[in-house]
Amino acid sequence: MGAYQDADIEVEDLLDLGGGIAFVTATLDGRLADSTAHMRVRFGATYRWAHGLILHLASYSDIGEARAAAERLAAERVA
Repeated sequence: MGAYQDADIEVEDLLDLGGGIAFVTATLDGRLADSTAHMRVRFGATYRWAHGLILHLASYSDIGEARAAAERLAAERVA
């Protein structure tokens, strides 16, 4: 987030898929540092965590791809 100035992330949806896997849909709204251009980006992300710590985070511009990746990870953890 250090590259951004006046940045805000709004979480639209958060799904706990079990086994320490979560899927998030969010929007990043802000401005890059040293720029006057405003940007708004909607994205999906997968999180893997254990003991209250995030172990891995992957962010995707394609939200469907992010959800599929999270569902695969969750299925692998259950199997």
